[in-house]
Amino acid sequence: MKTTKHHYKRKEVFSNPAVQSRIMITFLFLTLLFVITNFFISQRLLSAISSQIMKLPLSPENSTDAIIIMSQQGSTTLIQMGVFIFLSVFVMLMSGIILSHRIGGPIYQLHKYFDDMSENKIKPRKIVFRKNDFFHELTDSFNKFQVSQKILNDDNNSLKTDN
Repeated sequence: MKTTKHHYKRKEVFSNPAVQSRIMITFLFLTLLFVITNFFISQRLLSAISSQIMKLPLSPENSTDAIIIMSQQGSTTLIQMGVFIFLSVFVMLMSGIILSHRIGGPIYQLHKYFDDMSENKIKPRKIVFRKNDFFHELTDSFNKFQVSQKILNDDNNSLKTDN
């Protein structure tokens, strides 16, 4: 009995670094802009609330309590903002990686296909992208081109053989 060996290639974070790094830089910039905006908005709101509390007529005993409460509220708000910022950055980075794979993966696959074809490493075949990848219309057009040029059979989209 013959056993087949499977050679599993470790998945890389960036299969197409040129494209995916640009997408990730854009996502990082947007994340940074989002975080800074939210930080300053929360600080302004906390400052406005504190100034309104200080305008209230408080007795000397209550004013020290109000200052303690405001400082505790400030530290609580900073902890909440820290958690929010961490979660926001995590979600944006993961979204950026997923999106960059949906765009960069098909470009890498086409690039590799054309390089392998030009070096006669592979025979012509139908190109298929993953379900959620972008550029499916590009593969449809290219596969139609291969059929029209009689590179592939229209029936089974396999290599055309001459008998």
